[in-house]
Amino acid sequence: QLVEEEEDRRRSSFDSSVGESEDHKYWMPDRLCKVCYDCEQPFGVFRRRHHCRLCGQVFCHSCSPYFVDGKAVGVPGTVRVCIMCNDQVE
Repeated sequence: QLVEEEEDRRRSSFDSSVGESEDHKYWMPDRLCKVCYDCEQPFGVFRRRHHCRLCGQVFCHSCSPYFVDGKAVGVPGTVRVCIMCNDQVE
């Protein structure tokens, strides 16, 4: 619990220092996500959380392995997406 709170605090201070994107507002908060939205494996030290930049849900690395052109969400470069969103984009 303390580790998650510290991670949220660091991320929060980072977001405010670089200016939180409007897109982040629909993201599922990290502290509410105990398991991957797709495979339901628990997050921990070796299984990290990754937000899909299209749907905002939280996935493990294995369930969000794709990157698409950021123009889909109005940002430059490429962005991480989950398997389901990648299938919809293609």
